[in-house]
Amino acid sequence: MKKRIVVFTVLFTVLCTSYVRSQQITEKTMNLQEVFSLLLTQNQSLKVNDAAILASKQGIEIAKLQRLPSAQATMQAGYLGNASLISSDFSEINTSSLPHFAHSFSVQATELLYKGNLINHSIASSELQTEISILQKTKNEQDLKLLASGYFLDLYKLYNQKKVYEANIELAEKRLKVTQSFYKEGITTKNTIIRNELMLRNLQVGLLQTNNAIQIVNSQLKTLLNIQENIHLIPEGESLQKDMITDFTRLVEEAKQNNPTIQLADKQIALAETLVDISKTDKLPAIGLYAGNNLNRPITNSNPAVDAYLYGWQTGISVSYNISSLWKANTKIQQYKYQLTQAQESKELYIQSLSLSVQNAVIRYNETIALLEVQKKNKELADENLRITTTKFDNQLALLIEVIDAANAKLEADLQLANIEATKWYAYYVLQNTLGTL
Repeated sequence: MKKRIVVFTVLFTVLCTSYVRSQQITEKTMNLQEVFSLLLTQNQSLKVNDAAILASKQGIEIAKLQRLPSAQATMQAGYLGNASLISSDFSEINTSSLPHFAHSFSVQATELLYKGNLINHSIASSELQTEISILQKTKNEQDLKLLASGYFLDLYKLYNQKKVYEANIELAEKRLKVTQSFYKEGITTKNTIIRNELMLRNLQVGLLQTNNAIQIVNSQLKTLLNIQENIHLIPEGESLQKDMITDFTRLVEEAKQNNPTIQLADKQIALAETLVDISKTDKLPAIGLYAGNNLNRPITNSNPAVDAYLYGWQTGISVSYNISSLWKANTKIQQYKYQLTQAQESKELYIQSLSLSVQNAVIRYNETIALLEVQKKNKELADENLRITTTKFDNQLALLIEVIDAANAKLEADLQLANIEATKWYAYYVLQNTLGTL
């Protein structure tokens, strides 16, 4: 019995150790460019875009097949019943015996020579669809990069907040020790210690909430990057030294050249023009070549029928014209012309919206730069105010409530600085996304 208990204990220990090892979190420090690189190779949404591009490229190859001749081979074999000749009043029936085995084999080949450049227009349409798929992926990459930068900067901000809370907790613990020593000496009251402890607990709660937020944003970023769960991402801070932007007109022109939405609008216009050209081919005749061979058994157009093969071949030029297109095609052509107008007006709308988006992004970015300079000064003042107030408190020249107010002001200034730094970065990447250069 003791041996069984020992064996069970060893197995349980091994299993628990293996489980704990499997659940260990590996910390990985990454900068934003590494995040972007991983995003472009791992994100599931971009893999969907890649599949769409491959399908569009295959559509080009299918359209090119229209240039090749089409061929069809048919073979039939079956039972042929006797033929009956019936009088007009159904009063007399004469039956003629026929060979009962019927067999036929035919080969037909055709090639379109002319249909108003239909084949080239169809190929051009497929190529434009592929270019649209590529631009849609590019736009998706830009949007996903902005989303990833938002998560990354949230992590950056939260880790800075964590440092702020940890530093303030350390200061609060030191103040608590000083207050406790004052209390032992009878210099201060128990209420002073309670206030210090209450402030310390509030800081610890803030730290707990920050750690939980880090876990949540980490999971969101890992899902976006499609990486394993047991990796904990730590953002690597990068200095972003940028000046205020004043050349608004240049940025708008740059956005018109690079923004994927505008490029997509151009491709949609080109596609609509191609569809108009394709619809116009309905009003044109189709001219082609044809050739064929036929082998039929039995020969039934002789009397009596001959149980033998009849072979024949033919070749020539075919001309066909859909007469109903004279009154049907114009309606279809007009529909595609309306779609072309819609695509052109949509582009103008995109340009107007883009100009406004660039302007807003520039204003927000410049605003964050100005706010950051102000907040840096606020932090310096808050640090100095806490230092002076703490010195006075240590020398019993200031009340604890003054120290708490100064500490709260410092905490608020530190948190605001961390927030504004991350906000400035994000405003910069929003601007780059608007310009199409992220």
